[in-house]
Amino acid sequence: MVLFDMRGAGRSDRPQRVAEYSVSQLADDIATVARTVADNGHVHLLAHNWGGAGAWDLALHPVDGIELLSLTTIGSASAEYYSAWVRDQLRFNWQHLRDLFGTWSINTYMTFFQVPVIAPALFKVGVADAAMSFAKWKFEKGKEPDGYGHRLASRNRDGLRIYSANIYSALFGAKPARHTGEPRKPVPSLVIVPENDKLFPPAAQAGAAEWAIDCRIRFVDGGHWLPSHQPELVAKMAADFIEEIEERQN
Repeated sequence: MVLFDMRGAGRSDRPQRVAEYSVSQLADDIATVARTVADNGHVHLLAHNWGGAGAWDLALHPVDGIELLSLTTIGSASAEYYSAWVRDQLRFNWQHLRDLFGTWSINTYMTFFQVPVIAPALFKVGVADAAMSFAKWKFEKGKEPDGYGHRLASRNRDGLRIYSANIYSALFGAKPARHTGEPRKPVPSLVIVPENDKLFPPAAQAGAAEWAIDCRIRFVDGGHWLPSHQPELVAKMAADFIEEIEERQN
């Protein structure tokens, strides 16, 4: 098992240009790591939040030397599928419109994260960390490991460039086809949807996943930071899914 920090976070590079934080760049980073460490380029991916968006991009736009055997994401969605879901909700259907209006919180904070100077400054002084601590206390089950996440948002504020690089370009991108004639096979996927995710509404996560081929959607009792608060649950779900896929492929 190999874990790595996305660009803009942890010990990874922190490019200064917004354009270097696009979802396609995140996908390239995953591919680079996979080529370096994976046996014959075969990998099972487990990703959360923006890492999941990059993983979905790699799944939908394969690159030479990498074969994704499975994809498991948490609190995330394909940027293309999310865009398609949003446009579907604009049809005059009360359920669709209600689900779309339910994304007001994500649109609000993601727009704020793109405000130059002010957003990075508030992250630097710890406002975002305080908000995250409150959200975790309010909506998460379980407990983070001791010492995990101290000033996480402040330390990784360079990652705010991801929002400027992707949010509105994703919404107005090309709508994907549910079925494709391209010479690639769909990557088996598992989308774990935390039912109390207040950063990315569950309806949006599940709705976007419905565009995928060979995809399973599982709702669980937890919040956006499910991997840090219920790691045993995430590990078991991912391991069971990977075992199922490997048995099917053998």
